[in-house]
Amino acid sequence: MAIANEEKMERTLRIGLMGLSFKSANLGCAALAISFYTGLTSILNDANIDAEFLAIGDNSDVGEYFNPRYKIEFIEYHLSRPMTLFKAIGALKTCDIVFDFTEGDSFADIYGRARFYRSIALKRILEYKRVPLVLGPQTYGPFDKPDCRLIAKKIINDAYKVYSRDDKSKKYLDEIGVIKKIDASTDVAFRLPYFKSNKKDDSRTYIGINVSGLLWEDSESGKNSLGLSINYREYIKGLVTRLGSMPEYKLFLIPHVGTEIDGIESDYGACYKVYRDFPNCTLLEGFKDPIKAKTALAQMDIVIAARMHASIGAFSSGVFTIPFAYSRKFEGYYGKLKYPIMVDGKSETTQTAIAKTIDYIKEYDRYSDSIEKSRQMAEEMLSYFYADILETIYQVSKDTQVLKG
Repeated sequence: MAIANEEKMERTLRIGLMGLSFKSANLGCAALAISFYTGLTSILNDANIDAEFLAIGDNSDVGEYFNPRYKIEFIEYHLSRPMTLFKAIGALKTCDIVFDFTEGDSFADIYGRARFYRSIALKRILEYKRVPLVLGPQTYGPFDKPDCRLIAKKIINDAYKVYSRDDKSKKYLDEIGVIKKIDASTDVAFRLPYFKSNKKDDSRTYIGINVSGLLWEDSESGKNSLGLSINYREYIKGLVTRLGSMPEYKLFLIPHVGTEIDGIESDYGACYKVYRDFPNCTLLEGFKDPIKAKTALAQMDIVIAARMHASIGAFSSGVFTIPFAYSRKFEGYYGKLKYPIMVDGKSETTQTAIAKTIDYIKEYDRYSDSIEKSRQMAEEMLSYFYADILETIYQVSKDTQVLKG
């Protein structure tokens, strides 16, 4: 893709960031934010473009990942507090372009109308104010409620540019009547940095199990609000029982959301409950930093993960990863990359899921070539995405005065 990087910006660009939480207890959200910030500042720096950033959400900081060339200001925003809304709108109006990721998978109405309207309020206001809005690679939908679907279509059609992180989302938007061109890419958190450790001094195969607090609590309550065909608690316990009896494996319980035992939907709380029944497992403490979590995942030989970004963290670092899919976002993401391994929590039975997982583990060596091809596909998609983003920034820099009226 040709990029007019010989052109010189006449002034410092002002770039807005939305739907990206740098310090979220959900490390997947933090991974998304850090990955996009580091990726975007890298291409801007290589193109010698000066820019300053405005991040909307909780007061936070980028920490050690801060690029001193690119100042970033955090504006606190809570829809329940009107004054923060006005402040956010005032700040975003000064931006030349805004990138919005809706935390990767929250642009949907399955979490209820209240959350949907919270997620789209600033999107709609930005488009009304004619500020160029780029919807970054994310999952779209479902939008089952007629009012939510109508508004979502309007927002997507009016966006300056739209990327999905899988083909399923792109197909879904076509089916509901979105006419905007959708560019299918992949999850930017694939490039989250991490620290490679020395080879372990242990002949056993290290297996990391990311126990989802969301799925554990849903199973424990008996509600099954996610419509799984599997009893998730019994799946985890059955898996640990079987694998724990095999001396060639060492099991680790790895949380990716939450650091408190009694936290709501806390992975650490769910991991602790498993550890309490199976003390021969190694329980890792809850992480507050997605890079430290990815570094821990990268030390495993095999990872079984029900949190989307825990699975991406392991997969992207070259670990044999078995995603436990509880929604279409898993099939969409991994299907686009032609990744051959998955346990489907909405079609398998508990016992067949346990057996399938163990079969994958016993034969994991034979998948190495196909997994590497999937990783290369993800890298190529992200290279294209960032090149396209850079062209978009050049285009917006030319059009900005016209767009803002």
